[in-house]
Amino acid sequence: MQAGDISKVNLSEIQSSFECLQKNVDNKVSAEECVRGGKLIGIQMTIKETLKMISQINTDGTGFIAYEEYEQLINLKLKKAEKEKAMHLANFKKYDKDGNGSISFDELKMVLGRPGYGMTEKTIIEHFNNADTDGDGQISFSEFVKYFCEI
Repeated sequence: MQAGDISKVNLSEIQSSFECLQKNVDNKVSAEECVRGGKLIGIQMTIKETLKMISQINTDGTGFIAYEEYEQLINLKLKKAEKEKAMHLANFKKYDKDGNGSISFDELKMVLGRPGYGMTEKTIIEHFNNADTDGDGQISFSEFVKYFCEI
């Protein structure tokens, strides 16, 4: 993977996180360190997921990865996160009928109240109230993703 594939900001963050993780300064990190490094730059990874990714990119089979492999692993995870965000945003826009960046109760009702969804107004109210975690009467994009996409 070429450094040009990664934005300069991401590349700098990846380099910094790798440097913070190296306990013995041998230019290699473990799966556990990769998970911690991901958290440093806002990427959530499980040990299982990380071990699977490491097995696919680790060239020497040691279970430890060098910086270049770490950069590749983090970049793959960033690309996956970007694709997921784009998918969630496309779904969000189906509900945000007026395009103002939030979903009102009426907008949610307009979609979930259609034939085929089989939702009563009571159920829609319940979903709305559960999704609107800050209680502002609107469902923001982050609230939408957390409630409707990650359950």
